[in-house]
Amino acid sequence: MTVSHDLDGRPATITFSPTRPGPSDDPVLGLFAEVRTHYRIPLVFYVYFTRADGAAWQLHSVRSKQSGYLASVQVMREPVADHAGRVLADHLDELRPVVTAARELLAARVLTDAHQARTDMARARRREERALAVISDLGLNESRATEVRNQLVARARTHPYGL
Repeated sequence: MTVSHDLDGRPATITFSPTRPGPSDDPVLGLFAEVRTHYRIPLVFYVYFTRADGAAWQLHSVRSKQSGYLASVQVMREPVADHAGRVLADHLDELRPVVTAARELLAARVLTDAHQARTDMARARRREERALAVISDLGLNESRATEVRNQLVARARTHPYGL
């Protein structure tokens, strides 16, 4: 969704889109706003908002396509972030399809993580079964193998060469 607005007397175009969430232990809903305006030179800012557990949208980060060392970027960074936040708050009803898309993307990412966790667990279970089968083939049980391992670990700590 694109919104044209006036930013401190300058025309600005803000395009909202859902973020593509990356792998994370703490998945959060995100919206991305690309803000195009002009202050001495054409400027493009990328403003990232997040929302966790149904709370209000929070500013996460602001970046510029241009170098952060430019005076124009430094002057406009905060006004752009504030303005994008106000536009987001004012147009939440119109942004509902974008928020829905962000929720669906996040759900797909979390589902992918869940599938990967299931795959990892299945592989670990197969490794465990193979290890227990080897112990059994050697005529031992898990408790005896544990005792031997503990003795080896204790010996490695006390022996200078770990033998």
